[in-house]
Amino acid sequence: MATPPLPALAAELLTTWFGVPGDEHHGRFRSIWFSSTPAFDEQLQLRFGEALAAARAGGLREWEAAGAEGALARIILLDQVSRNVHRGTALAFAGDVEVRGASDAPEPRAARAGKRGSGRGTPRGC
Repeated sequence: MATPPLPALAAELLTTWFGVPGDEHHGRFRSIWFSSTPAFDEQLQLRFGEALAAARAGGLREWEAAGAEGALARIILLDQVSRNVHRGTALAFAGDVEVRGASDAPEPRAARAGKRGSGRGTPRGC
């Protein structure tokens, strides 16, 4: 059975977070990860806010079916984007339960997805 393609929004999220695939800076440290700005937080809210709400409610599991890149995109959405979009509120951590579910035992879903992934979304140096 073929792995489904990476959904466009998941690919966009990976590009937003890691940079453009193929660029020399793709996947390298980005200061925005640790010192965000209100403008970046707003950009994330506008582009990914609806997807974040859906994922927090248990949706977007089809991203994981697309392989490691999709699983990574869903984890970043629920963990990092949530912290940016809901900065300073308890809602920033509301996706944590779903993120922990992505690493459920005995074999994490992300690891199972990684067996089918292309590695496109894997940052260098990790």
